[in-house]
Amino acid sequence: MEIISFDHGIDDSRQVYIGRLISLAEKEIKDLNPTLEEFRALVEGDVTLRTLSSQMFEEVPMKPPYNKYPKSYKSQVRGFNHLLQIINYILTHAPKWDANAFKVEWAAVPICALTEGPKATESGEEFFLRHDVNQQWAKILNAWAKYLASEDSATVLNDSQGGWFGEDAMDALVNSGNIGKSHYTFDQLYVCDSAAPHRGFASWDDFFIRRFKPGVRPVSAPEGGPPDPNVPDPTAVIIAACEAVPVCVAKNVQARAGFWLKGQPYSILDMMANDELASDFAGGTVYQAYLSAVSYHRWHSPISGTVAKTCLVPGTYFSSTIYFQGIVNPDSVPPNHFQPYITEVATRGLVFIQADKPDIGLMCIVFVGMGEVSTCDIAVKPGQHVTKGDEIGTFHFGGSTYCMVFRKVVDLLFEQFEKFAKYNKPVLSRVAVVQCHTKGT
Repeated sequence: MEIISFDHGIDDSRQVYIGRLISLAEKEIKDLNPTLEEFRALVEGDVTLRTLSSQMFEEVPMKPPYNKYPKSYKSQVRGFNHLLQIINYILTHAPKWDANAFKVEWAAVPICALTEGPKATESGEEFFLRHDVNQQWAKILNAWAKYLASEDSATVLNDSQGGWFGEDAMDALVNSGNIGKSHYTFDQLYVCDSAAPHRGFASWDDFFIRRFKPGVRPVSAPEGGPPDPNVPDPTAVIIAACEAVPVCVAKNVQARAGFWLKGQPYSILDMMANDELASDFAGGTVYQAYLSAVSYHRWHSPISGTVAKTCLVPGTYFSSTIYFQGIVNPDSVPPNHFQPYITEVATRGLVFIQADKPDIGLMCIVFVGMGEVSTCDIAVKPGQHVTKGDEIGTFHFGGSTYCMVFRKVVDLLFEQFEKFAKYNKPVLSRVAVVQCHTKGT
């Protein structure tokens, strides 16, 4: 079993960021938000939860790599009640830009940072999978979502060192938007008003779900566009539904498989919550990609077709697994290392589309909310026709991931890509091309 090793720079970034959160929270002690008071009562009133909530903090120093961390790191979040106190501060503040958080994939997801240690323990794994615990997380995150959609949350949208329009933050946002291929400024990339307060964004969430300016992300091989000798059949081109870093392509995916079974990380029935349409995809192909907090977070249709079905699947918010794909404590590394696991347990939205092109047929896009992302906002309805590139939904409030799932009979040629690359694959760009015709129906 491989143990992940860490450089001290990343370890220091974790420690500094969590330390800052704690310091801010301890300067602003106040009564717990009602949702947190409910959570405290839930845990204290259930002997199993009370035991798990205590043990998951006690077990942290025993697990690699935490057993190698400085004592000060292990004791930063001192227990469940201390965790609630820090989250209480978070619920009335929008995330500030923090270079240390960005370095370890925690930008805008402070609760992920705070729970990193305990959820990677045996007791934490059980605690964060509990249905009643996740019901309470939903209430807590909805309370924060309400604040993040308010005018008050826009105060972090400024050009100070901790503001999202400061020099360091702008570098990260512009670098992400340019994907190493262009040299646009933020104002050239996104719809905004540089002369208005907060660049015209009404709230933190309004900034988070910002739109690209027209022409910045053209649709690859648009149907009805001018003839292109390199694309004889535009309807055969599958485009990226989100702006995201490719994780992998998995073929011949089983209907049901163990989450941590090496070489088979996906389980169709679990991904689709045993939906009646899920069996159509047994043995099929999954393409997965990961969105960071600085990415563009709107969803687009990868094909032209008719929406067959949509559904929101309630799930976990901070669940991790101790052993997955040969990695011990996967959540002690950036979240993209356990992407396949969360497709089957996290809160997610499913959009089934019956393609106009018979060679594609029925496909499903699985939009997965990670950590603080408490809202998967589906913007289309069954029976609605969508054209390739149309907007079909949005992620809110944090990092996320998505999968495109195709039936076994669909023969796809995928573009070459680097797993966990430095830059996103642009939304609306070509991901794959359907080859010839399907082998059946």
